[in-house]
Amino acid sequence: MFSIILSVILVIILFIALGVDLTQGKWRLNIKQLLSVFGGIPILVALFIMVPANRVGVMFDPLNNGVQSYLLQEGLKIKAPYQTVYVLSTEVTEITFDNISVQTNDSQWLDTTLQIQVSVDKNKAFEYFRKHRNKELIQIQSILKSTTQRELEIITTSYNIMEILGGSRAEIVNLTFDLLEDELMKDGIILHRLILVDTDAGDTIEAAIALEAAAKKEAEAAQWLRIKAEEEGAAKVILAEKEKEANDILTFSLTEEILQKLRIDLYMEKWDGRLPQVVGGDGTDFIIDITG
Repeated sequence: MFSIILSVILVIILFIALGVDLTQGKWRLNIKQLLSVFGGIPILVALFIMVPANRVGVMFDPLNNGVQSYLLQEGLKIKAPYQTVYVLSTEVTEITFDNISVQTNDSQWLDTTLQIQVSVDKNKAFEYFRKHRNKELIQIQSILKSTTQRELEIITTSYNIMEILGGSRAEIVNLTFDLLEDELMKDGIILHRLILVDTDAGDTIEAAIALEAAAKKEAEAAQWLRIKAEEEGAAKVILAEKEKEANDILTFSLTEEILQKLRIDLYMEKWDGRLPQVVGGDGTDFIIDITG
């Protein structure tokens, strides 16, 4: 719209100025006044808009209900001179929120530091524009902080302080991400990541958590020792049973013939190959010498 007004003013000024006859000191119509059309150059410039990379254009048309639902993507675009295009960044922005205080279901206060990564949705930038105009995300971080704190507290009020600082931390982050993602999407903002950087529940709570963690480790160690002892005892029982079973099998298999063969084999192992020697006697008794 500004370009139209400027062009009209320039055309009028040029038309009047070119109509002045300096030699005769009076104003009159002449052929030179056709050059006043060049005063419309701003209108020609206003017909084009360049949308840079990682940006999106939101069209405002005062003659057609204001903000339009279609968006101008990257590149050179043509528009009416009375239309205004607001260019919004769609790059990912990282914002850190300090000193976010939320309550738990056991009436404890938890101070946290959160970090979010967000960007304007290329397909819903007009929703963002309706609420925040053409401000950068970093310029509305106070609004984003309030929204993040509210969604986080909805989740933390379902957990006690020990759960939040303990094993439920990841679950709480995931649940908060889902709630915050849906809420920001209403304004045309995409939530890419949410990080719980730090948590502080006070010295008393932190000390209690440390004691609880130590007790848990001791209990786990005792449980491990008990299981190990049970396993070792079971292994010894199994080994004794196997040995008994082997002895029983061996006992039942040793017949008199096998025992006799074992005696002979043992004797043969010890025999040096010499025959027994007969010592003395009158034919009625003798001694066999098998020494050596």
